[in-house]
Amino acid sequence: MSTIYDRIIEIAKKEGYNNLTRFATKGLNYKSAEKLHRLKKAGNNPGFDIISDILEKFQDVDARWLITGQFQESESLTKPKLNLSDFSDLEIIEYLAKNYSRINSLATFKMLIRQQ
Repeated sequence: MSTIYDRIIEIAKKEGYNNLTRFATKGLNYKSAEKLHRLKKAGNNPGFDIISDILEKFQDVDARWLITGQFQESESLTKPKLNLSDFSDLEIIEYLAKNYSRINSLATFKMLIRQQ
């Protein structure tokens, strides 16, 4: 079973951060990664602030999985896939504006922009 530290590393990688320090400072807007690095030591658990920050900034993270490492049995492991055509142009623009800093920090987004 993975530790909460392992799951935070997994979130960081999924969000395009190549290390925990960048995830802490850019993704969570912490001054340093110390709060997260201390979780590597066995027995250290995160405070509510860390859990809350991750869940607020990365809304696709399952809270139960983050805390326990387990998904709820009734939930599928993946969320239903949506297509851009499911949304109006205004909804897409509003989402992009609201999440600009997060989207701009994703490595995949940066690679896509460089290719164009």
